[in-house]
Amino acid sequence: MSSEDFKIAVIGAGPVGLFFALELLKRGIIVDVFEEHSRIGVPKHCAGVVSIGGLNKLCFSDGKYVLNKVRGALIHSPSGKYSLKVARRDFQAYILDREAFDQNLYYEATSRGVRVFLNSFVKDVTKTNRKTWRIAVGKGSTREYDLIVDAEGASLRIARSLGVRVPKDARLPAIQFELKGIQDIDEDFVEVFLGNRWAHGFFAWLVPLCSTEARVGLASYTRPRIMLDYLLHKHPLMRNRVKRAKIKEVNAGLVIVSGPAWRFFGDGYIMVGDAAGHVKPTTGGGIVFGMLGAKVAAEVIQEALKSGDFSRAVLKKYSELWER
Repeated sequence: MSSEDFKIAVIGAGPVGLFFALELLKRGIIVDVFEEHSRIGVPKHCAGVVSIGGLNKLCFSDGKYVLNKVRGALIHSPSGKYSLKVARRDFQAYILDREAFDQNLYYEATSRGVRVFLNSFVKDVTKTNRKTWRIAVGKGSTREYDLIVDAEGASLRIARSLGVRVPKDARLPAIQFELKGIQDIDEDFVEVFLGNRWAHGFFAWLVPLCSTEARVGLASYTRPRIMLDYLLHKHPLMRNRVKRAKIKEVNAGLVIVSGPAWRFFGDGYIMVGDAAGHVKPTTGGGIVFGMLGAKVAAEVIQEALKSGDFSRAVLKKYSELWER
């Protein structure tokens, strides 16, 4: 089957969705990408800590989207009395400007022929009698596609339309402040704050942007906004450092904490990135893991296109290759 005879829709123009579209484009396959927001990279959904080795493996260079580099982490005990420093001589992770990083991918994708539809909220996905997918976009508009690629992130709303059963405890709500005027920041180290008292079921973090600015956030089963305020005002290693700090930005989202606890492929669809549960098991970060999975998915789709068979039995190879 020719790629021109086969229509593929990617739902979500985050970094993994755009990277996936580029991977297919390298293989001569053009897709349509639908993004609900009017601007790429907004709103922000993560702390932006990404492995340098992982990005190098994916052929990303040190671009203008890198705000800082860190050599390791300071891991604080629940009481704050003890801290473990995990450090390397060389830099281990980039701190990204996520908006700039995402937009860099967007401009590369669109300049090379990927069709990205902004401000295009996909309300629903349903199967037609012809075994294609009908997606409802915006106010009454519908389109039909042969294959759906769910790159929606951690919301998993489209996943439910596809009939995917997601465990109730697969995600945690998260919140993050971008603060300026913080004291005693070590720009070379991310800080991790352990303990259910500060972040119920997860942990809190401080990600340095410079000597006076940082992203401070947490994920929690209960009241994340209240718990973040409590962390800032009560934690013995935080309260004195943020007395004069001011909030520049507030961002919220969801963190996948279960890993791939659901089947991320089926008849005529696959899932990539956070939607597939392809995240780091320790932190929930998903950029590198999601992109590595997207490369595998692109390979499987390229092979499936030769026979025109996009059944679950064929797309199962995506799961098999991912688990190796």
